[in-house]
Amino acid sequence: MSTRHSRLMHTLLLRWEQRTWVYDDPEVGVYGEPFVLGADVMLSGLREAHVGPGHEPFRITFSASPFPGALEARRLGEDSGGVWYETSLGGQSLRGWLCAHLFDYFESAPPSVYVKGDALDA
Repeated sequence: MSTRHSRLMHTLLLRWEQRTWVYDDPEVGVYGEPFVLGADVMLSGLREAHVGPGHEPFRITFSASPFPGALEARRLGEDSGGVWYETSLGGQSLRGWLCAHLFDYFESAPPSVYVKGDALDA
């Protein structure tokens, strides 16, 4: 197990580009990686609920273990090298696909991913 996979929590800075949320992670050689197939909608809802409406950059912290203030997304199944997750946000059930870069952070797809959004100045 790599040191990266053994971390309890991970943090990414997200920015809005070309109508979706993207991130860079130089540690794994990822630049401008987009969230697609519903994950972008989930992140917009998370941003609105945790930070406020808008498309200004924000930070997400995520883990396979629950932590205070985090939203739970439950694994539905693997597909095309990625994994589908579902959550309830604002009274809606939302589904989103996380690509194979999920495995940059977890050795295997966790049953749930817990995520929290924060303003960059927090």
